[in-house]
Amino acid sequence: MIEKYKNISRNAGVIHFQIGDNFIELRFNNAGLVYKYNGMKPGIVHVSNMKRLTKSGKGLTTYRNKEVKSYYSKKSSWTDAV
Repeated sequence: MIEKYKNISRNAGVIHFQIGDNFIELRFNNAGLVYKYNGMKPGIVHVSNMKRLTKSGKGLTTYRNKEVKSYYSKKSSWTDAV
């Protein structure tokens, strides 16, 4: 299920997310891109950290940009992912 990101700091690039057992998908407001991160790439530790930050509504975009930005398992456009 796709959910809206809380964005407590009000400056996040992430606008929606979807969480699965071993993955997280992040949907960004720039260019309508969707990035999928899973247990294989970038690994379960990073995915778990991103899930935790997603639920808190703060720090997700910063973590993603510093730790796993280009290390995604799949990149697609918003329309391809729906």
